[in-house]
Amino acid sequence: MLKNSLDCIEETGKGDISIWLTRGNEEDNFNYLNIMDTAKGIYPKQAEKIFESFYSDRKGGTGVGLAYCKMLMKTAGGDIYCKGKFNQFAHFILKFPKID
Repeated sequence: MLKNSLDCIEETGKGDISIWLTRGNEEDNFNYLNIMDTAKGIYPKQAEKIFESFYSDRKGGTGVGLAYCKMLMKTAGGDIYCKGKFNQFAHFILKFPKID
């Protein structure tokens, strides 16, 4: 995801990357890693598709990386999803189970 963000920043010549952690509340047994870039953003409909195997809109993209990330997160009991707005931001949220 960081490489994707860096590639988008290089491609557009603009943007920043922010990374932060958030803790779930008492009823939420998860912690969250947030990665957001402000390079070219993402269409909401596209954000739903990017985790599908072999889906890519990038030149030279294989569509394997984010699908693999999704599979790893699900295997670990978590999840990953994306939200964003075209020409504004892409925000990836990795949902990790809390460890006692």
